Amino acid sequence: MLLRRLSAPLALWLWAAGCAAATPPPMPTIVPTLHLLASTATPTPEPVRQMIGVTEPAPGEQVSETIVLVGEISLTPLEQQLTARVIDNRNRAVLTQTVPVDGKPGTRGVFSRSLTLPFVLPGVLTLEVSAPDAVVQVGLSVPARLAAPAPGVQLTLNGVAQEARAYPLDLVAPERSWLPLFGHPPGLQILFDADKPSARFDPRQRQLLILPAARYRALYTGAEVNEFDAHLEAIMQGVVPGRTVLPVSDWEPMLAATPAPLRFANGRGVRWVTMFTQQIQPVLANSLTYVFQGLSEDKQYFIAAFIPVTSTTLPSEVTRAQREQVRMDYRRYLTNVARLLEHEGGSFSPPLEALDAMIASLTLSESLALDSAAPGGAFLQATARLNVRAGPGTGFAVIGQLAPGERMRALARTTGGDWVQIALPSGQRGWVNAQYVSPRAVIRSLPVAAP
Repeated sequence: MLLRRLSAPLALWLWAAGCAAATPPPMPTIVPTLHLLASTATPTPEPVRQMIGVTEPAPGEQVSETIVLVGEISLTPLEQQLTARVIDNRNRAVLTQTVPVDGKPGTRGVFSRSLTLPFVLPGVLTLEVSAPDAVVQVGLSVPARLAAPAPGVQLTLNGVAQEARAYPLDLVAPERSWLPLFGHPPGLQILFDADKPSARFDPRQRQLLILPAARYRALYTGAEVNEFDAHLEAIMQGVVPGRTVLPVSDWEPMLAATPAPLRFANGRGVRWVTMFTQQIQPVLANSLTYVFQGLSEDKQYFIAAFIPVTSTTLPSEVTRAQREQVRMDYRRYLTNVARLLEHEGGSFSPPLEALDAMIASLTLSESLALDSAAPGGAFLQATARLNVRAGPGTGFAVIGQLAPGERMRALARTTGGDWVQIALPSGQRGWVNAQYVSPRAVIRSLPVAAP
């Protein structure tokens, strides 16, 4: 019985052993074949790199007021927009704007946008276009907008105007007003764009004046000469000269905000912001004027500039109650306005930086001749019937006559001012006795004739 129980497993073991002995040896592992198969497997593709390409503007392109930006990006950002920055030559970001991208996120996209530049100084600019994971920069340039409105006068107009023109400025005699230092000699008035000369000087008009300093001083006598000299001394030191602005007019300057010394190619002076008015009134956003007063280093030319500016710091209008409050303590109110403008120096339009740059670029050369630039400048009037002679004295021949009240253009004078050289309507030049012409201030302002 036991033998039967053991014989079945034993028979099974013997059968398995026999099968094992009859099985052929296993085939060797073909490692080289498996290695070859592994080496020819398809590689994993690399991810697409983020790249930004700018097709416009081209590197080194000159730009002025607008940049047309055109380009493409390899992978559109999820936000579907880029950031464009314009950096000036002082490494300041003068403009930052978003640029929309036309494309689905993760696919190729294109972009285009027109960027309006604020004022930037002439020189090199950098346009930077960036995504979260890529950035590209393009170097650009801003050319100087040069103007030569008269022989011997040159300046740049970037951020101020498109063009400048020169007009003769007639003499205004001091006798026409009781105001101290009233009047000005004949000179040159530079106006901008389509601005036209006004019938009388108005400091609220956009303009730049070039006046002969010696002839300006000769208009005055006594204490006014000292006051004139003190004015020139102050501006040469970069100091606002009190409440006097030359040329003097019946528009009074009420404050002196943001004063700063300023140099130009041939001289120096001071600039500030004021409000010209003829009555007590609030200082509003559009009631301000940029003023510059300067003198050439050789003290030959007096320079005055007047440019209206606006300020976003000030209100455009006030209520009647606010006007009454201003009147209660006007001086204190003006002081507070000046302090406010001082702390908000970037709120002006045109920017003070642009106006300062225009003044700093002013260059006066030897070819500047105010007598020829303003041929209609100085006029005299005959007070009696008057002989016109060929030279400065009664010994010269009479070449013409003037009736009482007749006007004549004055050109020069003798050293003592006894005789005046004039131009007749025919163009002929002659001399008249200074005793029979007026006003005397015109005669004092004339240059001395060459012997």
